[in-house]
Amino acid sequence: MRRVPPLITILVVAICCSCRQSDKPGFGQTSKQETTIATLAKCEDFQSIERTIRAISQRDDAVPLLVLAIQDERHFVRLSAATALSEIGDNAVSSVSKLLIHNDEDVRSWAIAILCSMGESASEAVPLLKPILNDEKSTIAEIAAVALAQIGGNDVAQIFVENIGHRNKAIRMQSASFLGSVASSIAVPALITALNDSDAEIRQLAIISMRDHYESPELLAAIPEITKLLQDSDAAVRTKTADLFCGLGEKSTSVIPMLITALENELSDDSELYAENIVLTPARSMINALAAIGPDAINAIPIIQKAVDHRNSYVQSSAENALKALQSPNKNNTGQRE
Repeated sequence: MRRVPPLITILVVAICCSCRQSDKPGFGQTSKQETTIATLAKCEDFQSIERTIRAISQRDDAVPLLVLAIQDERHFVRLSAATALSEIGDNAVSSVSKLLIHNDEDVRSWAIAILCSMGESASEAVPLLKPILNDEKSTIAEIAAVALAQIGGNDVAQIFVENIGHRNKAIRMQSASFLGSVASSIAVPALITALNDSDAEIRQLAIISMRDHYESPELLAAIPEITKLLQDSDAAVRTKTADLFCGLGEKSTSVIPMLITALENELSDDSELYAENIVLTPARSMINALAAIGPDAINAIPIIQKAVDHRNSYVQSSAENALKALQSPNKNNTGQRE
């Protein structure tokens, strides 16, 4: 189960979307709630606002009053009301969800933040959150993606599959990250699409999420596509790809020739990527992957022997361990998974 972030963290994100913060009361009125509204409208400092909101939250009609408070123009009224609605939880979901189509973008962002803090209990809001991923305000769309991820479920998984190629990078990142936690039959095809993303961070996230699908036939079938990333232009992507094969171990036998070729390329790299004190490098991960595959990777011994004298001490160490594993297969040694 995903951990729901502290409300205040989500509210900070929502506050970043605010364009208008006024000292005017701006609090709506209804005939049945005039006294309470009038009291809140007179509050001028955070302490009095907080006390009044706390008192409202104890009432039987707390939810509609707090929903009105979210529409107040004063920042601290919104903050206190959002906290109270979040604590009420399930009983407030329907009312808060109605604010998702409010014409004030600040109100929409606060509503999204509240639903995000509610997590799985806000599932009925998913259909209304989905179109917000295409909101003209990118920050609001991004908060909606975070909220959907916190709510979770099959419907959300399908939404992220559909948005793995979204124009907004933050939403693509959220999609790739979330798909590590759903059924492989749904996730892996979408993650394969993300392997071709123009942004290296998305490709890296797709590989990381694939590591949550080690046992799936879908992932094994995708090995030819994944293998291409051993030649990726981004070092972190190459590293994570090799780590994936290391985790698959002997199931990665078909990748051995590509790992050997890729490792040769890495060992000829004299850039700062392989400075002495750099721990995580593609070469180190490729060596570990070959060791984890086991005896079938014995043809990699000559290139791994070259790495024993590498200027990077971590590459050296992995090479020494890999040689021991490959030259003594009966000891059932494996590579070092990161």
